[in-house]
Amino acid sequence: MAQMHRPDLLARLKAEKARPHHYAVAHRALPAAFFADPQMFLEAATRACPSFFERLWVQIGKKLAKPDRLPATGLDCQVRRSADDVAVAVITLPAAAFITEAHGRERLCRYFTLEQGFDRVVFCEWTPRGEHMNHGPLTSSQVAAFWEQIAQVLDIAGWPPDTAPAG
Repeated sequence: MAQMHRPDLLARLKAEKARPHHYAVAHRALPAAFFADPQMFLEAATRACPSFFERLWVQIGKKLAKPDRLPATGLDCQVRRSADDVAVAVITLPAAAFITEAHGRERLCRYFTLEQGFDRVVFCEWTPRGEHMNHGPLTSSQVAAFWEQIAQVLDIAGWPPDTAPAG
């Protein structure tokens, strides 16, 4: 008879929790900023990256206890446009270390995340109503795989563009 739950995974889940700083930025602050004003969010990603997102990271950190604060090491962003002027911004956060910590973001009045699962990377989405949807696993946490999944979900032909990212 197959065992329903692997004890090692359950123990790991209890021991490993998303770091408050990483989680607050990825799952609260970025979606709130994005859904409050998607155009401003895209402009910030295009014109002031990564400084805009570094300031946000530091601002969120100041609200946390000192031991919960993390450096912004690895924070970056890219903006690309398709031939028909569909803009997508991917914000890469400091390296994910625990379950539910996000790897990156997307913008087109939809907000996607690439999250660390138990033993795989998962492509997810936050809705304007605050619902979290899991679209399933990806084979890689690399930004290229994220771009490809975004293109598939949004049905954008010829994506990502071959040109260098703007921003």
